[in-house]
Amino acid sequence: MFHKIIVTYNGNETITENRNKEWKLIYQKEKKGRLVF
Repeated sequence: MFHKIIVTYNGNETITENRNKEWKLIYQKEKKGRLVF
């Protein structure tokens, strides 16, 4: 089971999964996302 991450980027919300390393990096670096279980 993967946790969903909603990432706010340039004012847009993108729903992805934390196995996507690019968005995971953005989430960890910018802290502009929120974890959705």
